[in-house]
Amino acid sequence: MSEGEVESDSFKRFYNEKPTHTTSDPGLQELIESYIVKLNLPRSPKILDAGCGDGRVLKALRHLLPDAELFGVDISEPNVQMLRGEGLQVYQGDLSTGNLPFADHFFDLCIMFHTIEHLYDTDHSLREINRVLKGESGIFLILTPNLAFWINRLLLAIGIQPLHTEVSADKVLGRRFGFLGQGNPVVGHIHVFTLPALLDILKINGFTVLNVRGFPDPRLKRVSKSVDFVLSKRASLSTSFLVTCKTSLDAAKRSA
Repeated sequence: MSEGEVESDSFKRFYNEKPTHTTSDPGLQELIESYIVKLNLPRSPKILDAGCGDGRVLKALRHLLPDAELFGVDISEPNVQMLRGEGLQVYQGDLSTGNLPFADHFFDLCIMFHTIEHLYDTDHSLREINRVLKGESGIFLILTPNLAFWINRLLLAIGIQPLHTEVSADKVLGRRFGFLGQGNPVVGHIHVFTLPALLDILKINGFTVLNVRGFPDPRLKRVSKSVDFVLSKRASLSTSFLVTCKTSLDAAKRSA
C-alpha cells in the first residue's frame, strides 16, 4: 500500500468515527440566508457542497432555494447514508485523492465551507472544483479558519499553540488552559491558512478572486467581543474568512 493510500485510509477512519462532527461555523447561518441566496445564480442552479458533513448547508439551501438542484460529497460513509436517507443527492468521496463524480463545467455554484483545512492534497481538491465549475458564470465560495486571527498572533507571541491548529490526532495540545481548548478532542485540521496563502493557492489552481469577507468569533464575550467586531472587518485579522471566486479566464480557455 502506497503512502497516499495509507493517508487516505486513515483519513476515512477518522471521519467515519466522527461522522456528524462539524467545525464551529462563525456567521454560517447569516452567510447562507443573506449572501448565498442573493448571488446572481440562474433560476434552477446546480449547487455542490464539497465536504458537506452533516448536511446543514444543503438542508438550509433546500429550504431557501427550493428550485436548486443540490449535490454533496463527503468522506464519511455514515454522513452520506444519513443524508441520502433524507432525500439529498450525496456521494461518498475523498476530496484529497479522488475525482468528483460529475462532468466538466456542471455546477453554477460550488461551496467548500470549513473543509479545505481538513484535506491532505488541497491542490487536487481545488483543481477538481475548478473542473466541475462552469467556466464563465460559475461561482466558488470557500470558507476556512484564519491562522493569522488577531488572537492567534497574541497567543503565538507568548508561546501558546494557535487556535485552529492541531499537533495530535487525539487531543488539542499546547494551549495550556481549558478555555483555549487544551485537552479537547481534535477536529482534524491539517492545513490552516493565512489570507495571503489562501489567495495564492486559489490563484495557482486557476481561480480569480472576486471578494473577501471576514467573520467575528461568536465565542468571545465582553471587551474581547467588541475588539473582535472591529478587527474582523479586516479579513486578514478575523477568525475565519470567506473568499468568493470564479474560474480564471486562462483556466477556462485551457479546459475548453
